[in-house]
Amino acid sequence: MKSLSLTQKLQGISQDYDYGIVPGSSTIFMRDEVNGIARLDLTLLEGVMVIIEVCDQGYKLCSYISLSATPSAFQAGEAIKEHVEVPFESMDNLLMTISPAFRERLERVLFDKLQDIHSDPSLPVTHSPTPHSSSSTKLQDSFDDINDWIH
Repeated sequence: MKSLSLTQKLQGISQDYDYGIVPGSSTIFMRDEVNGIARLDLTLLEGVMVIIEVCDQGYKLCSYISLSATPSAFQAGEAIKEHVEVPFESMDNLLMTISPAFRERLERVLFDKLQDIHSDPSLPVTHSPTPHSSSSTKLQDSFDDINDWIH
C-alpha cells in the first residue's frame, strides 16, 4: 500500500476530522517537506487543545492545554497526559485514545454508515435472514464488531 505524502496527511486531518473535534480548529503551524515533519494544533471536544506531530513514522501528541478551568477539561487533560510523546500509527488511533468524545462520534458515524448500507435497497442481499434475527440485531452485531476492532 502506498503511503500518503505529508501534504496528503495534513489535508486529510484538516478536512476529515471536523465531526469529532471542534470544527475548524485544526491549524497547521509548521511544515517541513524536506524532513517530512509537520505540527498542527486542534481542539478536542473535551475543551483541550493538543499539538500533534505528523511524520513518516506516524502521529505523536507533543503537548496539550486545557482551554477552560472546568472539571471535565481538567480531567480530560489528566487522561491525555500519559499519551504525550507516544507514537501512533494513525490519526484515528491517536484521537480515539485521547478523546472519548471523538471515539463516540466516530462510532456514531460508522453506525450511521452501516445503517445507510443496510437500508439501501439497491444493494444485493448476501445472506438469508434467520427466523430469530432481526435486521436491527444484525446491524447492532456489525456495529459491535467494528467497535471491538476499534478498541
